[in-house]
Amino acid sequence: MRIFLIGLILILSWNISFQQTSFKKKTVFQGFWWDYKNNNYTDGWTNYLVDLAPRLKAMGFDAIWIPPTIKNQNFGEKGVGYAPYDHYDLGDKFQKSDAKTRLGTKDELLRMIAVMHANGIEVIQDIVPNHIIGAGSDTGQGGQDPAAPTAPCTDKWKNFRYSCWETPALTQDSASYLAKKGRWPKNHQNFHPILGCNNCNLCDPNLNPICWQGFGPDIAYDDCAFGLSSNAIYNPNQATYSPYRNGGFGTNNGYMRKHLREWMIWYKKQTGFNGIRIDAVKHFQNEVSRDFLWNLQNLAGWATASDTMLAVGEWVGGKTELDNWTLAVEERSGTFDFGLRAFDGAGGLYSMIMGNGAFNLSTLPGAQQNRRFINVSGTRIHRTVPFVNNHDTYRPIVNTQGNITGWNTGQELSPHVDPREPRLASAYAVMHAMDGNPQSFFEDVFNVANTSQRFSHIPSNISQLPQHTDLANIIKLHGALTFKAGDYKVPSSQASFWNVVTSSTNNQDIIVIERSQNAIICATDNWATDQDCWIDTDFAIGTVLKDYSGGISTTTTVLGPQPGGSANRVNVKCRAVGYPSFTYSTSYSDHGVHYHGYAVWAPVGRQNEVDNYSRGPITTTQEWEMEDDLGDSHCESLVQGGRLPANSCSYRIVGKIFSKSGSSVNYDFIEDALETGVDNCLEFYYLTGEKLHCQCGTGTFSGSFTNDSTGWIIAKIRHNPGDGCDQTLICGGASDCTGMPSQKANVKLTYQAPATVNSLNYPATLPEMPSFWTGAGGDDDFTNLLNWEQCNKPDLINGKNVIFVNENAFGLNNGSSWADAFTSLEQALHSASFCENIDEIWVAKGTYLTNTNNDRTKYFTIPPGLKVYGGFPETGNPGWNDRNIALHETIMSADIGTQTDNTDNTYHVVYHPASTDTSRLDGFSIRYGHANGISTNQDKAGGIFNEGKIIIANCKITSCYASNGPSAILNKGSQAYLQLENVDIENNVSGISESIKNENNAVLKIDETVNVKP
Repeated sequence: MRIFLIGLILILSWNISFQQTSFKKKTVFQGFWWDYKNNNYTDGWTNYLVDLAPRLKAMGFDAIWIPPTIKNQNFGEKGVGYAPYDHYDLGDKFQKSDAKTRLGTKDELLRMIAVMHANGIEVIQDIVPNHIIGAGSDTGQGGQDPAAPTAPCTDKWKNFRYSCWETPALTQDSASYLAKKGRWPKNHQNFHPILGCNNCNLCDPNLNPICWQGFGPDIAYDDCAFGLSSNAIYNPNQATYSPYRNGGFGTNNGYMRKHLREWMIWYKKQTGFNGIRIDAVKHFQNEVSRDFLWNLQNLAGWATASDTMLAVGEWVGGKTELDNWTLAVEERSGTFDFGLRAFDGAGGLYSMIMGNGAFNLSTLPGAQQNRRFINVSGTRIHRTVPFVNNHDTYRPIVNTQGNITGWNTGQELSPHVDPREPRLASAYAVMHAMDGNPQSFFEDVFNVANTSQRFSHIPSNISQLPQHTDLANIIKLHGALTFKAGDYKVPSSQASFWNVVTSSTNNQDIIVIERSQNAIICATDNWATDQDCWIDTDFAIGTVLKDYSGGISTTTTVLGPQPGGSANRVNVKCRAVGYPSFTYSTSYSDHGVHYHGYAVWAPVGRQNEVDNYSRGPITTTQEWEMEDDLGDSHCESLVQGGRLPANSCSYRIVGKIFSKSGSSVNYDFIEDALETGVDNCLEFYYLTGEKLHCQCGTGTFSGSFTNDSTGWIIAKIRHNPGDGCDQTLICGGASDCTGMPSQKANVKLTYQAPATVNSLNYPATLPEMPSFWTGAGGDDDFTNLLNWEQCNKPDLINGKNVIFVNENAFGLNNGSSWADAFTSLEQALHSASFCENIDEIWVAKGTYLTNTNNDRTKYFTIPPGLKVYGGFPETGNPGWNDRNIALHETIMSADIGTQTDNTDNTYHVVYHPASTDTSRLDGFSIRYGHANGISTNQDKAGGIFNEGKIIIANCKITSCYASNGPSAILNKGSQAYLQLENVDIENNVSGISESIKNENNAVLKIDETVNVKP
């Protein structure tokens, strides 16, 4: 895709002014170390970050950099993110032996992003476009393609197939793996080397960094990098493969490049992240980065990020290399400023910290990369990312408690800086004062180095997770005093600079940076001598400045120009690194003061801004694409995703959000362009099963509702058979979606999460989740786990599949438990008639009507082979032994109309159709049937009309009427077999003076316990 260059004004020195009207910068917290983990949040790092978020907000962070969140290869424990396997698995598919990633589930990932937004913190997502790894099933089956080229430094493990809704990983054999249809399959031609295309050297990162296979199969973004697997079963033509129906590939639009771009847009819409960190940009073509950056910033629909999006590429090298890459991607991204940091350990911030006070601070401005920001339409957008440490420069060796015992220097891309170094704070002050988006490393800010609690602390507990007070102060001042709102100037590098301490212009021990008319930052590496100097300033004459670090207690006032000068003058000071007694400590303890080697001068009167500084909340928007090549139907996955099925009212689970009490949830149901005008429903439920909101509509529709309780909300969709928001019954009930198409849909949700959450109190699943019938198994089998949300089928009761009925139940009312019992016996029987493998219905004490539609021809119809038991208590969770028919009378009533007028009652109370399967009706009082009709059999059997095989036991049939037949029971037909046990038949009226009658060769058995009275 062609990307047009925006005209940019770039800073090429450190004293150029630009009349900006606004600015875009971030203070970035790296939210992980290399082998991040915490035993309180096993495989749940996103939950750890949720609990840490309020502390990050209090420190003043604008953004958090999170590790890659897609499913990784499993190395015995889950990968940290840089061994990616399936781009479309965010912790929702059952692959690599689990659904979770090291960060948790997809639900938990989306919650973490929303909670960060609620704290005003943007999320910077780490991505790894260079390589993938882990071909093959969980046991490696199917991963090798024998036709893959044989070459040094690579192998044949290049068949990548993925689980999805249509093809879950039900087995781990080769055939199952190679038949998977998950989105973006990859073959050996998608990786270096490619015979006849790019047969390059994979062994030397310096000779050919783009082809170097240092981490796993190295992705080839060349136009010619496509082809078929020699042994895969699912093997789509890569020249035409297009999940988004936007055609095949072409020039500058190769298979991997095109699908990387499409994945990036899907990823941003699905998660709602705000920016990206791009791993190993040296190792794939610059135009690939430029391509997906342009698309994210311009063609991502509602998720389009614009030029202000923070993007940073990891290129390890000097300033010229960094500038060249930044220019190559049309300055749509910055880089980590390894030049300022000194990637080789010579000069820069590294030498300032490690130089024992001998470093020349005046060289720091010249160490920065030149391409640090862009100016677009009056807005200065900071691109570069200055830093001291990150997970690639900081690789400690730790013991079982997590305490540092040494260093893996061979794994470090650049030498580490120990957080105990006393000049760390002054270096942080410098990098926050300079242009860019300063990045703070987790272990610089928080001490996990020697607390013996690296793996066991609670992040919200400040005593368990101490923080570096100097650094926290600098970070907060950077935001509260809006450093970046002022132009960047270095008065200590100007000829007018005067060093009071040395009575000279010497500037080796001090650097002074002014963010024009906003703040003056002074820093030193001198251990024992406080610094004192005069500088030119843009602050107005008479402005009184104070040191907000707290190190200098006196104020200073801006004076007019010195003789012969034109700029205003001011005297600024900063404390020495060792003031007052900063002893180099091996304990990693925080020294509790805010001025080790730096000062921050700004106008008096801004202390309240500093004390109360925080960013406002950000609304979260996330969009789910419901398609069969996404998600997963495996019972050990989240069982989310999949398109709406044809000719079915089955639910599909969209996903979960975590919403703040009292906040609004806005939603869009977006129909697919190929299946338009279909009537569908979008429903929202709490984890407990309580329905929160529902809307049905034709085509694309939108709406909103207010959430009245903080917690998880589940979104579900289904076709609408015409019953609107009435819940589809177990096994579909009478819902008829015949003719409904197989339909892709998107669901977009905009909501506000709470800022403070104890994630351990809000798990994404409950210990006992309600059983919700989805019908996703594609049949009416009660025992098919896939027909139940998250495969949570109701437990067997006495070895039986049971539906429950209680007229006072308040749960899901789908019959799956006493708490979620049907309130209508009519609905329970109706659902059971559609179900396979339902054994029994248990009914609690109460009065149940044959129907509520005033339909005299609609009776309690007992499905063949079903056993229906009454006499259970109406409270609690009763078992079989709690049943007491006399104490808990259960009434089946035909009195559907006016209670004083039996002539509008149904003709029968119970009907049992012809069948050879034996049914049972046990423990009921059967009342008020009024058979006074004129059609066949409507003038007979006000109580029970039987045409099949049934046992009626422990029942009482009373107050029934028939005008021209037996009042209580008609047993009719060649398949009719009726056995009565302990049945009382009394107070019934018949026009022919009969209570029970057999017709047409029916069989009737009555034992001595049956009592028949007029």
